[in-house]
Amino acid sequence: MTKEEKYLARIIFKSKIYQSDKQSFEDLFTRVKQNENSNFKQIKPQGSLGDGKCDGFNASSEEYYQVYAPEELTGNESTLLSKMDSSITGLMKFWKEKGFKVSKFYYVVKDDYKNVYALLYTNAKENAKKYSIECEILTCKDIEDTFLKLDEDEIIEIIGIIPDPLNIDNVEYGVMEEVIDFLLK
Repeated sequence: MTKEEKYLARIIFKSKIYQSDKQSFEDLFTRVKQNENSNFKQIKPQGSLGDGKCDGFNASSEEYYQVYAPEELTGNESTLLSKMDSSITGLMKFWKEKGFKVSKFYYVVKDDYKNVYALLYTNAKENAKKYSIECEILTCKDIEDTFLKLDEDEIIEIIGIIPDPLNIDNVEYGVMEEVIDFLLK
């Protein structure tokens, strides 16, 4: 993959992130994780049991992921922290009771590349100490970094065919202005 193709892949992926809502963001995240590691399993909610506060996991590495994708992250810090706490508490209760070992918990936040509050990281550290596990926060940038390390075929499977920049002619720059405005917002 050339630098130009990788650049286009990054723009297309970011666009997918910005356009995704709660479930489509979770689906995008799990597609990236499944392509990164075939041991990653997505969880389908099961009636009143839900998903055990786990959107996906890797049993061999004992890693569990919970995705939080609010419409708007700003001004939501207390909700963000309480959701994280209830997620990890519920996950530990459900999965450990079923005989699964939990060594690492990832709280995946759709931050739209705006970053998350410092309290989220300190809360992760407190939960790690409380449950004697590793606990980390993943943001859109972290997911993008994982995505860009995938093989070219896996990238194409997630975002579609990347046009060859050398074969693009008749570029309409007015459309690019809209894309740039969208990305800036």
